[in-house]
Amino acid sequence: LNADGTNRHKLFSHKGVRRANMSPLGGSIVLDNDFDIFLADPAGVRIRPIANDPDLFEFATSFTPNGRHITYVTIDDATTTYGIWIMNPNGTNKQNLLTRKKLAFRHPRQSPLGGGISFFSVGPGVQPRIWLLDKRGGQITPLTNPGSDGISRQASWRSDGQILAYSSRKFGDFDIWVMDADGRNKSRITNLKGNEAKPAWSPDGNAIAFLCSRCDGTPGSDLYIIQRR
Repeated sequence: LNADGTNRHKLFSHKGVRRANMSPLGGSIVLDNDFDIFLADPAGVRIRPIANDPDLFEFATSFTPNGRHITYVTIDDATTTYGIWIMNPNGTNKQNLLTRKKLAFRHPRQSPLGGGISFFSVGPGVQPRIWLLDKRGGQITPLTNPGSDGISRQASWRSDGQILAYSSRKFGDFDIWVMDADGRNKSRITNLKGNEAKPAWSPDGNAIAFLCSRCDGTPGSDLYIIQRR
């Protein structure tokens, strides 16, 4: 659909699709079904697997801002090991950037500046929080604290790499917040009667699209946009 909500139409159908992301270069779409990862052209005429290791669940895909790589998450169910990976769009040169046991990773997103990947973690007895992974050294730094910031998840980078938008349940339900790339200066920017989630910046950094469930009093989710001043 267009940014103003007009011209909404289906591109194609593929069984079991859970997440789909368009390349910044516009020529392809990466999608997953919670088990394997596929690459498709925008018309869905050519869909092929690019990550289908029989020993791993592979999902949570996203193109890097320059369109040259795809970040994704893996689960080795036999060993309860979770990983964040990066690969070329054609499925070659897969690199494991982070591995942990019993700490699940979600929503990896590379900074437009290239050095870090934001993600959030969940696990038994662990409240979701947002982290920053240093691609070069493999170190992770917490950007949110469940004790002071509430449950936080699904961070998205502004195009200049300076600001992150994210979803946080600090006051009752989930709202959209923004913070600096180092986790400072957190500020709530939505306060709807529902759960706001999955913020995504416009390329010019002037708007944020997000989903909101039960915001109109119905069980479903709707797509909203907020203009930033």
